[in-house]
Amino acid sequence: MEELLIQNEELIHSYESFWQSESRLQQAEKAAKIGHWTLQLDTKTMIASKGAEAIYGANFQMNSLAEVQEITLPEYRLFLDKALSDPVTHQIHYDLEFKIRRPCDGALVHIHSGAVFDKKTHTVFGVVQDMTAQKKA
Repeated sequence: MEELLIQNEELIHSYESFWQSESRLQQAEKAAKIGHWTLQLDTKTMIASKGAEAIYGANFQMNSLAEVQEITLPEYRLFLDKALSDPVTHQIHYDLEFKIRRPCDGALVHIHSGAVFDKKTHTVFGVVQDMTAQKKA
């Protein structure tokens, strides 16, 4: 019985540590105006961090890639499609800038994004940063 209590305490401690780390990550993303996302290629769905959702002004929990692409200004869509295919077809990292119109408030946002392809999980992992203030300066 005592061994079970020790295991439960370790499990609780691990769970608390995880949530503390998650909270710190969310605070860091908010402070730096950055976020991260994962595109699951098999299902063409995106999952995004709270930081990425704040930048894009949308909830990306299991949204389709097509829904996310609609936020990007039309003149950047073909450019982004090619950039997104490059990590998969050529195993190269992408690093680009583009603009979006946030659906929550209509604001024009300058984005810097980078992404890499993970062959094992068949996903593309990316980061985004809101560069609007820097571009205005």
